[in-house]
Amino acid sequence: MAAARRNLRPDQMIVVVLGKAEDFEEPLEALGLGPAETIDITIPSGDTQTDLDISDESLARGKALLDKAIAQAGGIDNFKTIKSVSTKGVLSLTTPQGEIPVKIEEIEVYPDKARGVFNLMGHNQYDVFNGDVGWKSDQTGAIVAKTEADLEKNRIDMARNTTFIFATAENPAYRVVYSGSDKVDGVDLEYVTVLGADGEKLCQLGFDAATGKLVNKSYWGESPFGEGNITETIVKTAEQNGAMIPTVIDLSLNGQKYATLTIDDLVVNGDIPVNAFDKPE
Repeated sequence: MAAARRNLRPDQMIVVVLGKAEDFEEPLEALGLGPAETIDITIPSGDTQTDLDISDESLARGKALLDKAIAQAGGIDNFKTIKSVSTKGVLSLTTPQGEIPVKIEEIEVYPDKARGVFNLMGHNQYDVFNGDVGWKSDQTGAIVAKTEADLEKNRIDMARNTTFIFATAENPAYRVVYSGSDKVDGVDLEYVTVLGADGEKLCQLGFDAATGKLVNKSYWGESPFGEGNITETIVKTAEQNGAMIPTVIDLSLNGQKYATLTIDDLVVNGDIPVNAFDKPE
């Protein structure tokens, strides 16, 4: 008690409340503790935007690299026939406790529908995108409507889908800009940056400088371990409808591998259940 009397001074205390003011039922002043001061504690995303040299030359060089990669992967005519892709596989998460397998079933219908079912230790998590609406599993497992921010993330994910980019290369809603070269694991790579209709950076594609083959795709995104710079490195592909589709992909977050996606069942333009993009039951 003596120590408390010496060191605790209620009249000098500052109370810090973490949250959004609009979520409180009453203003903080109602507590009678004095005026409330708002402090912005937004954490910078870390997504660094490098200046691109956007010119006729860099656009032409970027388009030439993309066209070469599409030709190497089966040709534009084959990719244009792809309207949907259905996959089943396993996402093996890398953790300090070892590999954790997540069973995945996904359906993508271009340009604005996607459904994912993720089974972890017998529990299903859902993610459905259907144009202007969508649903997802929250932390309790309940199905909730997606926010506009969620839907915007889905639109960006679809816009940077590699198969979709290849399929729409003749009439793109984006620009492809040459953005440099590098050597990765002894392989010379050339890069293009894909810009959306509003000029936002969707992703960067890395091509083998010798063959033109797509090697990786990187972008700022969200992983099971948080946001950061994600790189998808293609390990293996399979031919469907004359087009080469990635079936084994290593994923890294800020340079650190966190998972491998292995697709065991791949169907292009298959039958889509009529209720595939409805709210999950």
